[in-house]
Amino acid sequence: MTEIRQQTAVNEKGIAKSNSLRTIRVMKPKSSLKENGSTIPRRFVGEIGIRDESSIRLLALSCSNLRLAGSKRNRGLGSITVTLVDEHQNDLTAQVLRDLEEYIASPDPEKHEKSLLKDYINKKPSVNAKGSPGKAGFSIPYRVFTHSPLIFTTRGSDSNIVRTLDYIPGSAILGFLASEYLRRSRLTPADAHQDGTFRRWFIEGGLRFSNGYYCPLDEEGNLLETIPTPLYIQVYKHSSDIVNLFNHDADDTKPLGGYCYVNGTSLFSASPHKNISFHLRRNTGNDNRWRGSSAIDGDIFNYESISAGQYFAGTIIGSEEDIRQFVAVFSEGQDTTDGFSLTGRIGRSSNTQYGEIKLNFLPPREVSSMSVSPCLLKGLHGADADKADGEFFMVFTSPAILRNQYGYPEISLDVLNRYLRQFSDRLHVLHPSQYSEERLNDDSITSCFARIESREKFVSHWKNKTPGVLALSPGSAFRVKVAGGIDQEILEVINQLQTAGVGEQLNEGYGQVRCYFELEDYTAGRQGTDRGLFPLQTTVPPLAKEIFTGIINRRFREVIISHARSMAEKPYTRQKPGVPRKVPAPSLIGRLELMLQNSTSIEDFQEKIRNLKKEALDQLQGCFLGRENLKDLLLKPNCPYLLEALMSCAMTEARDLAEKTNIEIRPVHFESFTLYWRVFFRTLRKLDKENKLTQPASVEGGEVHDR
Repeated sequence: MTEIRQQTAVNEKGIAKSNSLRTIRVMKPKSSLKENGSTIPRRFVGEIGIRDESSIRLLALSCSNLRLAGSKRNRGLGSITVTLVDEHQNDLTAQVLRDLEEYIASPDPEKHEKSLLKDYINKKPSVNAKGSPGKAGFSIPYRVFTHSPLIFTTRGSDSNIVRTLDYIPGSAILGFLASEYLRRSRLTPADAHQDGTFRRWFIEGGLRFSNGYYCPLDEEGNLLETIPTPLYIQVYKHSSDIVNLFNHDADDTKPLGGYCYVNGTSLFSASPHKNISFHLRRNTGNDNRWRGSSAIDGDIFNYESISAGQYFAGTIIGSEEDIRQFVAVFSEGQDTTDGFSLTGRIGRSSNTQYGEIKLNFLPPREVSSMSVSPCLLKGLHGADADKADGEFFMVFTSPAILRNQYGYPEISLDVLNRYLRQFSDRLHVLHPSQYSEERLNDDSITSCFARIESREKFVSHWKNKTPGVLALSPGSAFRVKVAGGIDQEILEVINQLQTAGVGEQLNEGYGQVRCYFELEDYTAGRQGTDRGLFPLQTTVPPLAKEIFTGIINRRFREVIISHARSMAEKPYTRQKPGVPRKVPAPSLIGRLELMLQNSTSIEDFQEKIRNLKKEALDQLQGCFLGRENLKDLLLKPNCPYLLEALMSCAMTEARDLAEKTNIEIRPVHFESFTLYWRVFFRTLRKLDKENKLTQPASVEGGEVHDR
């Protein structure tokens, strides 16, 4: 029943890595039995005890989604097919899928009265169903103030740095409030699902938590709510002019990016502050290595984080009853007239220097289906439905996860069209007499500007990440054509799109949508001066100044060493042909090194040079380094060769850094002087040893005699 297989790891060129061969034993995909002359797949049969008929459809749909099992599933192994059969060997999985497809194709629920899905198809869509759109009655806006940097990890191109999102995910707010609910209710995570309120709010999707986006402050100190800049709003690469690609064809443009808000006809761009921190690994001894950690003490890793002192805004949406109960639970002991607040920690490394926030809740308000806040563009609520031309624009303000008919994440126009069609189909089911014509079809989306990203999250209760899924990026925009123009039916569809969202995991902030009938052209507004509550520092912090000083000094040492070596090679490389090369004797070089070592200052060393005997001074004076001799260079005041090293091209970046950080570079001091001449003398000695530098004693009859 089994066989042996071998696999190797490959490098970026597709070549097998050395010492990576692994041998594993796998189950054969086919048995030795044959049917009609061909080998049949291997089958395993088991039994499941079913309590009631409603469990059958859930198991059948689960079987259709179970396609991989075992280890190395992402290496081509473990592909399986699972079906649920009854006692007569009838395939219940296929029957359930057929019923579901028939129901989607036809809005008449009477046709499925005998179906295994009758309970499902007769149930009205509800906001309490996780990921399914419905009508939400109330919302409670929230504001997050960052008391310390925040980290919400995302994938980046540099493996040496942990990147962060530039917004607060709705899943982070959900997790924070779920933990707070458990603490206040004195529940354990293992028993939380048995609490009806907890299950309805945080598991089944009774409350939907939108992402928190950056809010800059205007000149009067008011918060300005922003949304991710739509991808059709772009800027020319060589100017600051903004162009709407839905309205105008343009080349040589790039997405504006970041976040934006509108004031009149001016569009303002804003982005939250980020910073990068350097950390050293510690406490990675034998205990951690026993657990499988390969980290080494002293390793450097980098965290990118959202800076402290900034505001982010989002919304929690649910039924009126749930919202009022939510306020009662979390505002315990507080006056809720103007809202209430909570404090806590969220994000990665929240037990250290990161993650401290203050969460402010505003008073609850009724959800207006046609309201769009903030007023990024001329929205649906401001358009005249009678003048609409049979199309609208759908802009995603958060990542959107879409799944195909097999339950797998897939980002395509076909899948998105299917989601739009489902909104219209629900209206046919609920109101068959009013809505009978198919208004949205497989070709409803006529043009788009979209991007795809990978999304994953860390579940603290699991102590692990969820599998990564592909999602539409925030700012993705689609032009949707409507058959028969805009009427009350389409307005109701758009209402559901905006209040419920599109896609999966809507309660975690995914799939938020804004719809518009027309898109205006905007000009770039003046960049806001406010970047948060904390003012920008105009002076370099002491610790940063110490780090920058070390970087500059290290670079200056490198340049001094290079300059000294180059100077020591001049007697050999820049002497005229046929002219004897005169350099100090090795014994004199050694004596100079010893004098330098025993000197206490530049003046002390130069005084010792002047006190040398005439024979030694003659050797120094006879060693020419370009235009001047070694004796004069050693005795020159102010050490111009050190100034020359400082002003060299190799020091350009270090000089710029010193200027920006107000760090003074002092080239003439005894440490630099000692380093320069120590390298100079050692280089002379090395060149003489390697016979690269010779001293002709005499030239007689054209024959050169070495010393």
